Amino acid sequence: MVETLILEAKIRYENPVHGCIAVEEKLRLEIEETMKELDLVQKANAYFKELRKRSLYYKKNKETSTSGTQSFKGHKSDSTLEEATSITEHHAIQDVETRIDLNDNDGT
Repeated sequence: MVETLILEAKIRYENPVHGCIAVEEKLRLEIEETMKELDLVQKANAYFKELRKRSLYYKKNKETSTSGTQSFKGHKSDSTLEEATSITEHHAIQDVETRIDLNDNDGT
């Protein structure tokens, strides 16, 4: 009990207006900030766990879909959907560029 009185006297000396209430308020604010930070860390942790799950799921599905080679009339192909899409997009871009060049050459 004596230690408590000494602590209160010291705090009152350092902060004569608010005394222990100022210290309590400061500690309460620190607890609130720490709780907010903890909540943020927990949300980030949950986000990255979900991201990892999705990544592993995508990787597993990709491995099973590209594990075997497909044959079509004696031709074996290991190309994935991504490669086919990129080739198609590349040809579409070249087609647009060709049309632009033709329009520029026509004088329009």
